[in-house]
Amino acid sequence: MPLSLVFLQRLNVAPDQRPVIAGMSSSPVLLAKAGLLDHTKFTAGIFEETYALNPFIPKQNLVRQPVVTDCGIVTSSFQFFREFAIAAIRACGLKIGDQAYAPARTDRPYTAEELTYHLPKES
Repeated sequence: MPLSLVFLQRLNVAPDQRPVIAGMSSSPVLLAKAGLLDHTKFTAGIFEETYALNPFIPKQNLVRQPVVTDCGIVTSSFQFFREFAIAAIRACGLKIGDQAYAPARTDRPYTAEELTYHLPKES
């Protein structure tokens, strides 16, 4: 087993017994492989086809939101790096203003459809 997974598996303990874990884009796949998302809501920038190819990813825990914080784990899709930074900083107990990093969009919430990704069709 890769050392990165061994390391992450060691963090699969009660949330109050581990540091804050934060992952964005496709890195939640590693968290899933280590079992850290089995009972944790998450989001990611993962192609829909990836879920079918990797059944260890608990898609039933997927929440289509820009940033999701649950059980001491902060996850985000790739384009929401500002919101991710704010959530991760706050999860560490630090204070930061809402506008410290201007969010990607403030005029309306993102839809689940906008946060569903597919591989490009091959021609």
